[in-house]
Amino acid sequence: MPFEFCLYRADDTVTPADLRWQWSMPMERMEILGAVPPHDTDHRPTVGDYFSAVVAFLDGPARKPLLGALAHRQKPSATLNPFPVRITLEKHGALYHPARVEIATQSETAAFAVNVALSDPGAAALRREYHTLARLGAKTTRTYLPAVYALADHKTARWPMFMAQWLDGYHEFHLSQRPDHTLGIKLWRPSGPSFLSPVQAVELYRQAAYVLTRFYDPFSFKQIFPWHMAAGDFVVGVRSQTLNLRMITARAYQPLIDGTPANSFHAILEGLLDFFLHMTLRLRLDRLDGTGPLVWAPACALEGAVVGFFEAVGRLAVEDPRLEDLPLAIAYALSRLSPSQFEERLAAICTAWAPATTETSFLVSRLKAHANNLGEVLSPFFIDKSTR
Repeated sequence: MPFEFCLYRADDTVTPADLRWQWSMPMERMEILGAVPPHDTDHRPTVGDYFSAVVAFLDGPARKPLLGALAHRQKPSATLNPFPVRITLEKHGALYHPARVEIATQSETAAFAVNVALSDPGAAALRREYHTLARLGAKTTRTYLPAVYALADHKTARWPMFMAQWLDGYHEFHLSQRPDHTLGIKLWRPSGPSFLSPVQAVELYRQAAYVLTRFYDPFSFKQIFPWHMAAGDFVVGVRSQTLNLRMITARAYQPLIDGTPANSFHAILEGLLDFFLHMTLRLRLDRLDGTGPLVWAPACALEGAVVGFFEAVGRLAVEDPRLEDLPLAIAYALSRLSPSQFEERLAAICTAWAPATTETSFLVSRLKAHANNLGEVLSPFFIDKSTR
């Protein structure tokens, strides 16, 4: 199976004869950001080591699943040998160094992702993420998450790695500063970045809240967690101004705070309240252009988030008769909370989620305004506004 290797772009080919083949792989955040040069390079994996390991993975543990994935794309006679395989080292992340693997067949080019963990923390996260994606992928017929195909650990590969679906036509997005100095959502397309319209931005947050809530388990309190807008955990495709949002990862599926499963409807309701409030905080939190200082999404993000949340709770109630009263119950429970009660609950959630981190003070200073924003956005959903 012939291979071609590229660095960061499909048109930037690198070979073993290239000096860049011997470049050390960045391993720490400041190195990844380019703020400091790599240190201790004599003991670091090189770009060539990385590509060689991915080749061994594709030729070994991933070969059969890869052929199966190609056949599933309606190519029952697909074979790897006659076709060139292009491996592009896409970027360096805090935990993984993802590659895009492109295989040209008779009718199209099929793309897959290979996530490679070079560090011990990355290896532990990678195994957990693979099994989480596999479990959640079987939980729904909707394609909110990428499919996973093969996993290799230290027994079968130089470094742990897994192969997953590459989401063609989907792009990362982050809060960015518009020319008028307001914040907007910038979509990072290969053809060049562009801002979503305000209406599209609200729709994006609606879909994000819907997906997260659809995977929430009201009985065990399990949810996709951790996740972060700044990490690029969501991607979006845009066709004819229509948005389609997906998650590219699910690092774990666990309760936000350890506890016993719900044993009453009241416990289910309290858990859902905390899930909702926590989600609204995280949806608004990003880093400028993905890697810059912490930034806070405008309150219009909540307009979409609230709609998506209620839509998903409605679906949960349809799918499980035990939850048929949940949509009305959660709306009523939210209607009874005053701004000060919102703020109190948000503060408790914030402390539990981000104790002693740089994000804590950033969030705490915004809780009062966030609580007021929530009350304003939620008001149209309340059945009896006189209760407020």
